[in-house]
Order: sequence, then structure tokens, then C-alpha cells
Amino acid sequence: MKRSEIIFLIVSLSIILFISIVQAQDEYYKELEIKVDIKNDISSNSDNLKVNLTSFPKDDLFQKVETEISPKATISDESILFEFNENGDYSILVSSKVKSALRFIMVKFSKEIPLDIPKEYKLYLLPTANINSNNELIRIKAKNIAGNNKNIYEISSDIAKFVKENVEYDLSYAGQNKDSVWVLQNKKGVCSEFTSLFVALCRSLGIPARYVSGVVYSNIEDKFREHAWAEIYDGYQWIPFDPTFGQYGWVDSTHVVLGYLTDPEEASISYSYTGEVDIGKFEIETEIEKYNEKVSPLVEIELNWYKDKVSLDSYAPLIVNVKNPNNFYVNLPLYITQAPDKIEENYKDVLLKPLEEKKVFFLIHIPNSRQCDFGCKSEIVLESSFNDYESIELYFSSMQDKITKEEAEKLIEEESGEKNEGLILMDCKSSKQTIYPYEDVEVNCVISNQKENDEEVLFCLNEDCKELNVEKDSLTSKDFSVKIEEKPIALCAELRDRRGSLIDFSCLSFSISEKPNVEIKNIDVKNVRYGDVVYGNFTF
Repeated sequence: MKRSEIIFLIVSLSIILFISIVQAQDEYYKELEIKVDIKNDISSNSDNLKVNLTSFPKDDLFQKVETEISPKATISDESILFEFNENGDYSILVSSKVKSALRFIMVKFSKEIPLDIPKEYKLYLLPTANINSNNELIRIKAKNIAGNNKNIYEISSDIAKFVKENVEYDLSYAGQNKDSVWVLQNKKGVCSEFTSLFVALCRSLGIPARYVSGVVYSNIEDKFREHAWAEIYDGYQWIPFDPTFGQYGWVDSTHVVLGYLTDPEEASISYSYTGEVDIGKFEIETEIEKYNEKVSPLVEIELNWYKDKVSLDSYAPLIVNVKNPNNFYVNLPLYITQAPDKIEENYKDVLLKPLEEKKVFFLIHIPNSRQCDFGCKSEIVLESSFNDYESIELYFSSMQDKITKEEAEKLIEEESGEKNEGLILMDCKSSKQTIYPYEDVEVNCVISNQKENDEEVLFCLNEDCKELNVEKDSLTSKDFSVKIEEKPIALCAELRDRRGSLIDFSCLSFSISEKPNVEIKNIDVKNVRYGDVVYGNFTF
């Protein structure tokens, strides 16, 4: 008797995911040789013109600089002074060849706050025009981010992660230099806004932080451009943090430092003169002349599934076991770069203490594709900024058990067990960010009480406060509707204790879109009976 056979076709199904984040480049190098030309063409009718340049590449531990200057100038450690005593046209050129290394600080242990700060660094604790470190909203948000942690390196990493996750990169704000409170409320900006908010939050906790001005390669524009990031002082050394690019405790070798500031409004070049002077355009041209060795992986990564065979339209939790074999901290961005479907969150920041092992989770959605009824397999690829590359296969078909999104999220929550112990926190969301004037907007706020007791709090919106009981170790939801007026606003809900002291707040930013004004006229259809289908012309 002939035996019948069933043949299963296993189809390979994967898509390449584009990492929709702002970053310096796709591959990082231990060292780059970079040429930086700073130019300024000036037309002067003054006999006492002085041009003082403070923003230019300088030698430090991570960059070695050879500079040629034209015309001759007076050079000090912090400035280049050009003096012109006759009328004429002048071309200033500061041409630097920079050997720029990966700025990775091997932090083996970090001091705690409060910190005994050297006198020369105390200015990096002071509030400035754009860095409002003494503002109540800044202080409360920084306190809630830190929680019970006192470790300066870990707190700074959490603050940088908060800024990156909560501020939208928007090039339309380039050159505006919004202050840190505005950024906290409106959640938009470019590198200067990201950096100002990060510096303000750090300073408010007593962590010295300085604003770094420089140039960097940007994957958004595929070229070098002026950039800002920050450095914090942990009691031993200055440590770089770039919340725009997601580089915490390190910055890649395309970062070339031009100067250190207390506030982004500080001038990088100043002019003094009598008479008429056309100062022209101040330009910085940058290019890479030589690539050296690529960076090496710093951690050990292993990928696993809860279940390696699932149904179509399932959510499969991917377990990433990350081990730090080093005796120093590692701050590592991880990316899913290939999967069977788009992923809501394909980027994770991982902070590892010396010799620490940690689990990180990604939620992989399986498409409901008819071609996979009898079986498909997909390769999932995970990469890091330090050239880690790991992959794992997942099998799915209509004959396997289904995992819903809720079930998958519960599995991850139980496995991770992360809580902000002892805090009451609030997060508000709206389904709309762009609205019409005077439109009603529905907002949902979720309040998390991780304290050991129930708490009575005040939920406040625009000075209107209502009492609210939040049960211990639980989530409380609060819904409300608000009418937005004719200008962009940041709407902030607040939680206060019964004495009126601020506990936490959450802000939503809305853009106002003008209502379309549509007029229809010149309709050439005169009479229409009910049920008729007619054709006609009109203008609008």
C-alpha cells in the first residue's frame, strides 16, 4: 500500500528594520583622523578690530590637535585673538588636524550625592538663563528619576535615558536655544535642548554638569554639524553623556570638543571694534581623513525565547541575556535590526554594573500572513553600538499556540520585576498631539503608588485640585477632558500631597492646526431628486 505524504513548506520571512533614532553613525571606531576648518570672512572699516575665538579644537586626553592659523594671532590655552589695525577684507582660518579617540571612561565605582565639590567646579552647579536647575519642576523631576539611588554615575545615566525617551528630536527648533523648563514641558528640541535639560536635572541634584560645544557626524543629515552634549563630574573625573545620540558614559570618536560652557548662550566668537564692520559668516567645515580600528564588543550576549514556536499574530517575548565581564560600568544601546514584522520598540538602553548580568526584553510581533499557515521561520538580529551581532530563529504557523500582547507583557513584567520603590509617579497620555483650535482633548493619567501604604493625594489641573486615593502597590487611572485654545501649549497635570507640596507632574505638548476654510461654489446641478445619482461640476 502506498503511503501518503504531507509536505510542509517552511518559508523564511524577515524584514530589515531601520533604527529611527538620532545617532552619530552606524559603525564606531577607536580613533578617527578628522580635519576641522573654522572660517570667518570679515570686511572692516575699523582701525581697531579684535576677534576673539574661544571655540576651536584643543588638546585633551582623547583628542590630539595640530593647528595652523591664518593670519597671525595671539594664542592661549582657551582663546585665539586676532587684531586688525587697518581697514580691509580679512579671511580668518583656523585649520586643525584632530586625532579623535572614542571617549569611553572606565568607571569602576562612582561616588554618591551629596558630593564634596572642588571650588573650581562649583560654577557647574549654578542655574543660568537656559539651565534652570533651581526651578521646582526641574528639581521634582530629577528627584523622581533618581528615586532612592545616590550613585552619581547611575543617576546621570537614568537622567540621560529620561531625556532621550521623553524629548522629540525636531530640527525646526535648531538655533532657538529653548530653556530647560520649556523643554521639560514641551518635550521637543534639538541637541541644545536635550543637553540643557540633562544639565539642569543633574545640577538640581548637586551633580556638577557642563555644556559641551563641538562638532559631530549626524546620520540624519549625513554630514558633520555643530553639536552639543554634556559632561558630569562624579568626584573623580569628567564623564561624557550625549542624550541626543543615546551615548551615556561615552561618546563616539566623531565627537570633537570645541569648548566647555556653563550655558548654551555663551558666545564662541566675539568681536570688538569702532566703525563699520561686516563680520560675515562664521563657518565650520569638517571631514574624516582616516578611519582606524573599529571598536570591539564589550559584553557577552545570549538570545532566548519563552517559546520558539508560536502562532500567527502572536507576540513573542525575546529574552536578551547580557553579561558585563569587565570591572567597569558599561552603558550599551541594543537594537533589533531584523524581525518578521515592525516592532513598536526596537531600541533599549542597558546599564550594566561591573561584572553584572541582566535580562532585557523585546516584544516581537508575528504577522498574520496566509503564506505562513503551514509554517514560516524568521531570523531575528540584535546589534549594539560596540559591534555586537547576535541572531536567533523563530518558527511560527497557524497550528501553534497563540500568545496575545497582554500575555506577553505580563510575562515580561513578572520576569523583570522592576519597580520604583517608595515613589508615587504619574504618566499622562493623549491620543492626539495635533488638534484644531478649541477642540476637546481626552487625556488619561496613570498614577503608580509603590509605597507600602495607601496615599491621599491632590490631582491638580490648572489650579483645580481634587482629592484622590491611590492604593498601595497599584495603578490608579484618571481621565479628563480639556479644551485647547488657539496657540500651542504644554498642558501639565500635577500630583501634590495634602500640604500642597509637588510630588510629580506629567506634561503633554499639543500643536494647533488651523481649521480648513473650504467654500464650494459654482455648482452646475440645479435640481436633484431623492435617490438620483447625478454628475456635476463645482469649484472650491
